[in-house]
Amino acid sequence: MKKKKLLTALIVGTLACLASATLFTACGGKGNSNSSNGQSEESNYSEGLAYMLSEDGTYYVLTGWGSCTDTDIVIPSTHNDLPVKEIGSNAFKDEDDITSVSIPDSITTISMGAFNGCTDLRSVYITDVAAWCNITFQNSSANPLTEAKNLYVNKKLARALVIPDGVTTINQYAFYNCSSITSVQLPDSINDIGKNAFKGCTSLEYTQKDGLKYLGSSTNAYLYLAGTTSSTVTSVTIDSNCKFFTQESFSDNTKITHVTIPENITKLPKYAFQGCTKLTTVELPNTITTIPYRAFDSCYKLQNIVIPDSVTTIDSGAFSQCDALTSITLPNGVTTIAHSLFYGCESLTSVTIPNSVTSIGDCAFDSCTHLTSVSIPHSVTSIGKYAFYGCIRLASIIIPNSVTTIGEDAFTIYLSETGLKIYCEAESQPEGWHENWRYSSSKVEWGYMGIDE
Repeated sequence: MKKKKLLTALIVGTLACLASATLFTACGGKGNSNSSNGQSEESNYSEGLAYMLSEDGTYYVLTGWGSCTDTDIVIPSTHNDLPVKEIGSNAFKDEDDITSVSIPDSITTISMGAFNGCTDLRSVYITDVAAWCNITFQNSSANPLTEAKNLYVNKKLARALVIPDGVTTINQYAFYNCSSITSVQLPDSINDIGKNAFKGCTSLEYTQKDGLKYLGSSTNAYLYLAGTTSSTVTSVTIDSNCKFFTQESFSDNTKITHVTIPENITKLPKYAFQGCTKLTTVELPNTITTIPYRAFDSCYKLQNIVIPDSVTTIDSGAFSQCDALTSITLPNGVTTIAHSLFYGCESLTSVTIPNSVTSIGDCAFDSCTHLTSVSIPHSVTSIGKYAFYGCIRLASIIIPNSVTTIGEDAFTIYLSETGLKIYCEAESQPEGWHENWRYSSSKVEWGYMGIDE
């Protein structure tokens, strides 16, 4: 690659000299004031980089090296009087001549693999930390820090990094692999840190307490919970001053068995405890209103969890494959049993559904092979496809006449141990029920009057 660049540089240099001589003659000796990247020749911006106009025609995407021969790449903030906002996929892939890159504040997105394989890259230069935190890095190799490891802010090596006041989010991979950073001060405004934002920051020091490590602000040392201090930590209580934690804090931790969450935390992240295969108990505060997507997915040993009354939303797959969970009570206020909420909870025997629930989603109880009792309230109007598919120990169920929609195979139970009997309050099958809503051999009683309305 380097020999190729050297040859390219010689050719480009020769052509440039010839072009310059021609231009001098044609223009009475005056040089061209506009470079190929739309910047003044007197600027330090790299010339010859390749660009593509965005589909809406409002900005440019830097697509690659082009005819540029610089090893220290300085990307301009504008090109042809429009902002440069993106660096495209694989833009500098395997360009091992690059030793540094300067990223302007105008950049909002760096696409996948943009700096993949830039093995000689040693330095990344920026001027605005807040703007950097807001860049969308599509993967780790989109971020030049993955290779460079050293970040310079206003030409000074970033050691004690201060995230400015007003920043609410640090996007994923923002400081990935940045070994120059030794400390981080967060603003009190921060409420979310993306995946792998500080992963690989080998020099970064955390505040440690009771087996957990935190990053803090000038007023709160325990603002953000980053994770456990070691793989031997099993039972933890999050500090009462902690404001939030992210997927990385606990997800796929195979040692943790118990977590107590303080009231200062008002939301859980998606995948909060996914893959915590030894987690048995979690104490949730009554400040939580949502249990997010796959929060406890594959917590195989989770035996008991009390969902506080403050919770009104439980997202898809939140308790999927919690094999040890035997019973659960959903609080009043929950209106939907979401898609795959209890999918594969093989030990679940009973569920208490409140009168606030209006719909039971697709695959909600799919493969709950030990479910023997469930009462569907009259508030429910729809039951999704495969909702109770494979619940082989469910002997009977009553479907209230409020249910107007049932999806395909909602009550299809092959190899039933008891032979499912279905009691329907409706006099006949409503039009909104799928023609194959049940297994053909299941016994159905229409016009059931066993429940007082």
